[in-house]
This record gives sequence, C-alpha cells and structure tokens, in this order.
Amino acid sequence: MSRVWNFSAGPATLPEEVLKQAAEEMLDWRGKGLSVMEMSHRSPEYTEIFEHAKRGLVDLLSIPETHDVLFMQGGAVGMNAIVPMNLLRGFDAAAFVNTGSWSKKTAKEFAKYGRADVVLSNDADLGQFKAGSYVPDCGALVDSLKSKKYAYLHFCDNETIGGVEFNGQIEQIANQLAFPVVSDMSSNILSRPIDWNCHGLVYGGAQKNIGPAGVTLVVIEKRLLGRSIDHCPSAFDFATVAENGSMYN
Repeated sequence: MSRVWNFSAGPATLPEEVLKQAAEEMLDWRGKGLSVMEMSHRSPEYTEIFEHAKRGLVDLLSIPETHDVLFMQGGAVGMNAIVPMNLLRGFDAAAFVNTGSWSKKTAKEFAKYGRADVVLSNDADLGQFKAGSYVPDCGALVDSLKSKKYAYLHFCDNETIGGVEFNGQIEQIANQLAFPVVSDMSSNILSRPIDWNCHGLVYGGAQKNIGPAGVTLVVIEKRLLGRSIDHCPSAFDFATVAENGSMYN
C-alpha cells in the first residue's frame, strides 16, 4: 500500500511509525493485556501516557512555568465559547482581529457573551492584495487600544481557508497592550517557536499538526485562571480543569 501525503487544511498526515505503534497498542499496551482505549484513566499506566504527552509538549514548545497545559474537548470551535466564558469576569467586551473565516466565526460566537469589537481586519482591498488575502498592519493597534478595557485581544494565527498566516506581527506589540493576547493556533501550532511572554492563551485542535481529532490543546497563563463567569460549566472552567489535571470529567 502506498501512503498518501495529505496537504489539505483538515486532518494532517501522521508519521507511519506512530500509526504502527498505535495500531499495536490498540490490542495490547506493553503486555498489559488490554488496549490503551480500555484502561482506567486513574491507572498508573494511563497516568504515565498522559504525563509523557504533557512533558513532550512542554519540551517541544518550551512552555514556561508561568503557563499551564490543559487537554480538553470541543476543538477550536468549542473554544469560541469556552474562552469567553473563562476570561470575561469583570469585562463586557473583547477585541478581535478578523483575517478570515475562522476569526470571524470566533467573533460571532463571542457576541453571545459580550461585545465583540473588531479592531483590525483585512476585509478591504489593499493595493494589489484582495480582501481577505493579507495580514493587516498591526502597528496602529497599540495607540488605538491604549484607552480600551478589553478582556483580551483575539486573533487566528493561520487562516487555513484564505491562506493568511501571521509572522509574529501580533507578538511584536503584545507586551504594549494592557490586556492578554489569545491566539487560535489550530493549524500551525508546533510548526515554529512561540514567545510565551506575548501570549496569555493559545489553543488549537490536535487534528492538524499534533494528532488525530478529539482533543484540544490549551496553554494558558496561570494568572488568567479563575476569571470564569458564574454560569461557565465546571467541565469547561480552565481553573477546574487545571486543578484536576485535565481529568475533572
């Protein structure tokens, strides 16, 4: 059987050796007589798998002690609701950079919880660049947001449908803002180093760069834990998930 290289914007190609190991361990995990899908999530075997995965991400992404790593469900679309429910306490609005389908969907969902202010977009033609095909100039954001009180600034680091990817433009101004930066990195996480000093929260579905669909990676600055609104479900509360090692549910 010849392997197909999948370069689509959806689920990514996984290394063949990883797929073979997963296939073998689906029947018998390291001679334990049961599948990794069948063992208790409280067992030492599962704990070892979980901690290994978490350590691997911390090492690969150089995640500092200031941030926590959470494994959740719902994908990036689920995060469109989960993030505002976790960061809106004491605020009524957030700022959004809209550069394509995913960031627009995020702002639309946020509007159910607060005021979604689009502070920058690429909706208009810009010289030789058509609307939706370029990264807008982020330099003016610092002055325009100076007197604003937002829960956070959100942007999608890589818009897969329009093919628009940031190259550190938001990071260059992040430390000049009075509120944290939240980034959807579903489609490019683990493709380059991340300056964690510039990111309060990064999230992404696993299926594009990390693994199969079904788990959502959340990396959040610990100081942002505990900012959930009163009606945030416990299973989606970042502080509760962190306190219970991503296994509250």
